[in-house]
Amino acid sequence: MITLARFYSYVGLMNANRPDLNIEETFPLSEKGFKAWCEFQDKGFERVELKWLPEHVRGLAKDVPCRQEFVKYALFHSNAYLMARHRDIAYGVFRYEDYVKDQSGAIDRINKFFGYEVKNLDIPQTIAGDGIWNFKSFYTDDERLAIERLIRNLSVPPIWFHIMYYTPQYYTDPGNNDPDFHRINDVN
Repeated sequence: MITLARFYSYVGLMNANRPDLNIEETFPLSEKGFKAWCEFQDKGFERVELKWLPEHVRGLAKDVPCRQEFVKYALFHSNAYLMARHRDIAYGVFRYEDYVKDQSGAIDRINKFFGYEVKNLDIPQTIAGDGIWNFKSFYTDDERLAIERLIRNLSVPPIWFHIMYYTPQYYTDPGNNDPDFHRINDVN
């Protein structure tokens, strides 16, 4: 997920620019270090961010680890979509998972979108796994559900259609007792 990329980036930048802080002692590159970083981020932003979030979203945001990252993610994508639509700008949706599964195909698709000729697509597949789900152990099922609810409530519907790909897989399980499953999937 995007939060993990930001976490790894933060630790890398701190190591490069402030090696005297020994940042990996505080935030080791592990699930434990990630949780500590999220708590640090959440405490640092809590008073400010909860004031500007819409009231109906504040309760949803409270239980989301690294919530500001998910707020930024949902709002950025929604606003970019709305701007493109309002200004009649062509846009495309490209997923990290598509790149992970087929780097050559993803590069070709992106270049075609921008109108660039691709001269060599003989690129070795260098990323293993299935994208963001490589890191699903960094979140509990309850945290993933809280993340999903927050993102769903902050995203405009056309963007939610693309973002929901990143939500918990149990939303496809009809045995799920969560009322949101039934609302999302129109199950009575």
